[in-house]
Amino acid sequence: MRKLLAVALATAAFVSIPAFAASAEEDPNTGTLTYTGTTVTSQDGTTYPASEGPLVLDCVDGRCTSLDSLPDLIFVNGVVESPTTEEYSDADCSFTYTATRDHVLTAETLKGTTIAQASNAVCAGEPTEFTAVTVVADFTYESGDTCLIDASCTVAAGPSTVENAAGLPLSNPGPFLPGGSRPVDTVTEVSSVTTLVEAFTPANILWAAGGTVVLAILIAIPTQFANSAADTVAGNVRERWRRWRKTTETKPAFTGWPWAAGGVLAASVIAALADPNFGFDGAGLRLFLSILATFALEVVVGWFAVVLIVRRTHPTAAVSFQFAPISLLIVVGAVLVSRLSGFEPPIIFGLVAGVAFGGLLGTAERARVTLIGLGWAFGIGILAWVGYSLLPADLVIVRELLATAAIAGISALPIALLPLRGLAGHVVWQWKKTVWAAAYAIGLFAFLLVLLPLPGSWSEVGMGLWTWVALFVAYTLAAVGLWLGVTRPWRKAAQPA
Repeated sequence: MRKLLAVALATAAFVSIPAFAASAEEDPNTGTLTYTGTTVTSQDGTTYPASEGPLVLDCVDGRCTSLDSLPDLIFVNGVVESPTTEEYSDADCSFTYTATRDHVLTAETLKGTTIAQASNAVCAGEPTEFTAVTVVADFTYESGDTCLIDASCTVAAGPSTVENAAGLPLSNPGPFLPGGSRPVDTVTEVSSVTTLVEAFTPANILWAAGGTVVLAILIAIPTQFANSAADTVAGNVRERWRRWRKTTETKPAFTGWPWAAGGVLAASVIAALADPNFGFDGAGLRLFLSILATFALEVVVGWFAVVLIVRRTHPTAAVSFQFAPISLLIVVGAVLVSRLSGFEPPIIFGLVAGVAFGGLLGTAERARVTLIGLGWAFGIGILAWVGYSLLPADLVIVRELLATAAIAGISALPIALLPLRGLAGHVVWQWKKTVWAAAYAIGLFAFLLVLLPLPGSWSEVGMGLWTWVALFVAYTLAAVGLWLGVTRPWRKAAQPA
């Protein structure tokens, strides 16, 4: 009971943190729009080659300006200002540039013609005349919230999710509204999951495949050291406990479905804090309920799916549900990694309880039960990801529920399959290392492909990638160091003859 009280108090303290961390609300109608295309310039009847590149518009409350034009290209609620005038000067010339424009700015294109004329021109101290210049622009929408054009972005709607040329939604690029007063249908960072069209690119597939090989090796090699040290420590602790209790039996603690269900509920509360903008508002409540529903489907329903499958071959097997309070530390760790590294989307882990069969004592049988449970959660995550990728962006509540299920199902495998004592992957590792390697490779590949995709360029690599790599390196160093510290001091004091 004291252990449960300690876990409850720690959970309550952790939940209370966001109540004191609400940040100032940002203006949802401030941001940038990017259009890509070409411009064709003609002067004195001569047409110059088309220039290509992005056109960036800075928008504030319905006023969108491009500083790449001369004079500045300015739209107010999508209507271009014409004429516009601007003073220009350099080392040789100075003049007033006046432009007459008929551009049209929409959510799909930016098209129009500019006729520009210089006046009061002086070059090298002498008056100079410039011939009128005609510039024809033809640009296509690339990125940004198109509601910025007419300042229609609202706190309720949040930033819109853009779509690709095929009409399929892309991941939401943000910015995301701070917690505290968000309505229930506000978009959160959960919706930044990579979609199908974004994930399945040649570069991203190669990145995920190569990363899977490297990181799997970083796991397999130090695991031998970690397990050796863990076995030694666990054996010593069990022996001292038995001596202190003067017994040779160890009864499993925290068994029964109330304990297991309570553990899943506690994990849902903690996992909701992975959203860096979490607040006690409508969106925060919806995110918690989405995580709870996800854990109920992937974990709780998974228990009964495992029971039905096992009962087909072992009808008399005794079933028990077990909760490991220490597993909540993994949930807390996932939240801290997401918050401190800025990892998007946040990592959600909920495999804190499981089902055990009293009549299944063999390693092979226990490994198969473990793989069935993990496969259930992973399969639900993949199906949810497909649904999330196909749904339109305006279905915020349903789409983010599917995104939550995708994150929980896909991010759980690289953690749960770590072959360390106390985790699900340990029994699979003990059974067949080839099966463990195959299962871990599938889980890690999906994680890298969907939740940690390759950035557009290495200059854009954020904290999330480097933090994940650093965790694997730290695990390797810690495993070797623990093995040295536990099993080698030092060679039992040089073992006298």
